[in-house]
Amino acid sequence: MSMRTTNYRAIEKFPILDAYLHHFSQTSMKNEIPGLLSFFFIQGQTTLPYIRLPTGESNLELRVNVFWIKHSRKGK
Repeated sequence: MSMRTTNYRAIEKFPILDAYLHHFSQTSMKNEIPGLLSFFFIQGQTTLPYIRLPTGESNLELRVNVFWIKHSRKGK
């Protein structure tokens, strides 16, 4: 386990998540939360054609949708 992500139990339990975050941090440094969110978005995207959760007349999707707002001068 890497030092940068010791605060998350999921990383201890799922080595693929640790590997993904390590790869993600090579491009986007010090951005653990966006890395975690992108991992779960990709997981939801891969299941979209195969898993549907019916709710009434429509279906729920499993993707995590993110709307990230940052203060100005924060390197958006």
